[in-house]
This record gives sequence, structure tokens and C-alpha cells, in this order.
Amino acid sequence: MQAVIALNKKQDRESKIIPNRDLLLPYAVPYFAYVGIASLSQDRVPVEINYILKIIIVPCLLYWAWKWYAPITGPKKPIGSILYGIIFGIAGLVI
Repeated sequence: MQAVIALNKKQDRESKIIPNRDLLLPYAVPYFAYVGIASLSQDRVPVEINYILKIIIVPCLLYWAWKWYAPITGPKKPIGSILYGIIFGIAGLVI
């Protein structure tokens, strides 16, 4: 009985895992939209319009892809995640 419960828990965990190739679109589209707007419209569109397009389009794409992103807090408390980010952010700045 316990083996069946353990097997079911393992299957539940595995069913929640999304393969990397399925995450390519949600992670790449906002980045390529930002880069595409910045580079393709560089000479044809005024800088102000360029920024407005990036400010409107990229957050909309991030909102669309939000459900696929990994949570920033993880399984621990949010304060631990914040401290972790600050420490490694400072370390990255020094390096």
C-alpha cells in the first residue's frame, strides 16, 4: 500500500515537470521582442516611440508567459529568497 502511495506521489511530481523545450517559447519571446524592437526599428522609428513599444509589448508578453516561469521564492520563505538575491547580486557586481 505504501509503495503505491509513494509511486503516485512520484508520478504527480513528474507530471508537473515541464520539459525545457516547452519553456523555450515563454522565455525567448519577451527577450527577442525587446531585442527585435530595439534593433529593427532603430533607424525608422523615433527613440521615444521605440521605448514606448518596448514598455507596452514586453510586459504584456511577460504577463502572458508568467504561468510557465519558475517561482522566485522556491520552497522556502520569501525573505530567504530576497537575501539570496541580494548576496549573489553583490557578488556578481564585485566579480
